[in-house]
Amino acid sequence: MRKLKLTQYGHTISTDNTSLEELELMLDIHLEIIADFEIVTGKGLAKKFLPKPLADAVEKIKQERLKSK
Repeated sequence: MRKLKLTQYGHTISTDNTSLEELELMLDIHLEIIADFEIVTGKGLAKKFLPKPLADAVEKIKQERLKSK
């Protein structure tokens, strides 16, 4: 099992055969889902439950989405 570091967010994870690009894509998709959830519900749960770099990424996505509306 190899360890990959998601440098953008400072996390190290273990994986078998998944490439770093695939993991980063999955992370980005999850962050977008969380941002959409927070916009729809009006609840800012990312700041409470996610590490600061990830919560900041969710907030950035939310701000971009709200500007484009």
